[in-house]
Amino acid sequence: MKKYFIIAMAIMATLVSCNGGGNTVSVAQTYETDAYMNGRLDLFNQCPIIPGDIVMLGDDYFDQGEWRDFYDNAKVRNRGILRDKAAFLPARIDSVASKKPAKIFVSAGLNDIREGASAKETADNLMKVFARIKRLSPKTERYYVNAVTLPGLTAEQKAEVAALNETMANAAEKNGFVNIDLCSALSQGIADGIFSWNGGRFLNGAGFEALTQTLAGSVGCEALNHPVDKENTAVEKYLENWYGCCDPATCYPAEYYTHRVSVYRSLPVRSNGVVLLGDSLTDYAEWNDIFPGFTFPILNRGIAGDMIEGMELRLDEVAAQQPNKIFILAGCNNLVKYPEVDEATVLQKYLAFVKKVHETCPKASVYVQSILPLNSLDPAFKTANPAAEKINMALKEAAKIGNYIFIDITTPLKDDNGELRLECTTDGCHLNATGYFTWATELLQLSRILVIGNPYEELKFNEK
Repeated sequence: MKKYFIIAMAIMATLVSCNGGGNTVSVAQTYETDAYMNGRLDLFNQCPIIPGDIVMLGDDYFDQGEWRDFYDNAKVRNRGILRDKAAFLPARIDSVASKKPAKIFVSAGLNDIREGASAKETADNLMKVFARIKRLSPKTERYYVNAVTLPGLTAEQKAEVAALNETMANAAEKNGFVNIDLCSALSQGIADGIFSWNGGRFLNGAGFEALTQTLAGSVGCEALNHPVDKENTAVEKYLENWYGCCDPATCYPAEYYTHRVSVYRSLPVRSNGVVLLGDSLTDYAEWNDIFPGFTFPILNRGIAGDMIEGMELRLDEVAAQQPNKIFILAGCNNLVKYPEVDEATVLQKYLAFVKKVHETCPKASVYVQSILPLNSLDPAFKTANPAAEKINMALKEAAKIGNYIFIDITTPLKDDNGELRLECTTDGCHLNATGYFTWATELLQLSRILVIGNPYEELKFNEK
């Protein structure tokens, strides 16, 4: 075990160097008013990009892509940010291009036009991005992935999208970048409800298959994701009971949950790895960037807004990956969305869920992480924090009986008042780069992530 501990310390040193090293540009003012965008940018600025990498830089579809798994290539990096715009990309292109990756794919423009920008000013901003890449990294291959015409756009907006795509296609050859026509590949399938169930706001497994197939030749890797959707009345009941809606076309929680499950089901099997199962705290991280260099799969199975019940309904997909270890972070949304439900009931659901994880994935070692507190930026902190503290104490006590390892990630992330440390969060609930690297350090302690083996050897090692 000592040799694994030494290796873990070496990886932790790498994380610290990433956290405080050369890739430390300040958060651009254009992103500061949106907590999600701010958090993503902050995390990206602390994560590595190295020569030879392939970077997916852009907006919604790039953000939602599981790019490392789509192509089974650790060099493919996600640098997508939901709601990003061509107008914003010049503020963050230096942090990517200065690292001299092999290829940069740029996908932006649709959100600009949705918010009233013209095709001309959007194209002008994109050309600034491509010019900056060429200046900072002349050998980097540059690709523009054009905007997709969505059914919900006005006639004027559709005309602007068409004008933007035509302008960029004409500019590509003259300026030495490649234009990729994603619009032709996706628009009809989205309109027909095949690639998306909400008019293209999110892509499902079939939509991402079409996207990755379109990019595969330019990426230089075979796309391995294929849709495996199935009807599940239990999921509909869960969404209806807990969110009051189950229509993936009109209800945001149902939209996001159903599309994310569809994408996860489409991914290739990568067995004997680590699964991180949870809600938005897990979902919003790029775990393969936070833990660089591992030779076994690290699979993100977080879904923003998910609760204990929703995670249980997708355990079959987790089991299909044949994981060696499963790290669970659940319960916060149960406490925030339904404060009237007492903590004893939530605890009972949590323990029953962990039992179900063991039954579904009998060969996997199970780790239960403590529920993180909120702080005063989030109004739910007054009721959620005391309940989370009681549940965490009970989960720690029940660990040996429940056959899982309990990991206290709360202590390093809380302040003297028991609230989430301000320097670790963007909005009082979700984490920034400091928060994620603090969490990651806890997972690396005593080889919890690093060692593929019996977790109870780790427990004995801890007790010595």
